[in-house]
Amino acid sequence: MKIGIDCGANIGLVTQDLLKKCDHVYCFEPNPFAFKLLEARFRGLKNVTCFNKAVLEKGGKVKLFFHKDSDKDEVKWSTGSTLLEFKGNILREKFVEVEAVDLCQFIKKLDNPIEILKIDVEGVEYEIVNKLIDTELIYNIKNVFVEVHAKKIPELKEKAQEEYKYWEPELILVEAKASGLPLTHELQKAGIPVINFTPSKGNDKHSRVNSVAPIFESGAVYAPVDQRWAEEVIEECAAFPFGDHDDYVDSMTQALMRYRQGYYVELKDDWEDDKNLAVNNRRSYY
Repeated sequence: MKIGIDCGANIGLVTQDLLKKCDHVYCFEPNPFAFKLLEARFRGLKNVTCFNKAVLEKGGKVKLFFHKDSDKDEVKWSTGSTLLEFKGNILREKFVEVEAVDLCQFIKKLDNPIEILKIDVEGVEYEIVNKLIDTELIYNIKNVFVEVHAKKIPELKEKAQEEYKYWEPELILVEAKASGLPLTHELQKAGIPVINFTPSKGNDKHSRVNSVAPIFESGAVYAPVDQRWAEEVIEECAAFPFGDHDDYVDSMTQALMRYRQGYYVELKDDWEDDKNLAVNNRRSYY
């Protein structure tokens, strides 16, 4: 059986084309307004399965942000909805929580070669494709079509460059997910010192926050007075993990972890070498 998968199906125009090449098509669309039309288009067809879900490299609940003009026409601007909160053309206060499907796990459960995989997920394609490569599932797919959105979000690169010029840091850490990888390449080409960070297993946000908690408890973290940005950081950290946003929490933990790893911040209970330990440097030859 020839199987097609349409990630980011919207109202089903590409899905309809996939049916000409495939025996069965699975399509995913997280936007509720677009999904309503998608489901109606293929209602009654047994060779099309529609999911009102997002597609990522891992499962779970995620926020889908709507386009800034979505109030004018929800369906027309449904193609601009995204999981990326930093995009400049969205309404941060207008979002819906949707379920995300781990595409690799979904493909494994199908246990069938994939004829065509189409991915158009507004900027989070890189994570998905990288996992397909890492798990070697990519070799189980005959044709892969991916729309890349890196050039459609220049505001991210511009904002990163502005922040670099203002703060002049020695190093910038960029998480290797979503648009992080193409952003890293772009900033490196511009001569900005950037490296990628990939959280290891068991090193999630909660674990990272717990690892830097002793630094706060020891009173080694200071906040500037009468600075709005500092107040925002404090409010977000205090609300974690129940707040609406955690971007500041992420950057804060990364900064403190690197300070600790570089021995720039010491705690009272740190292990100290015995300075009185005698070291015998004499050598004997036989």
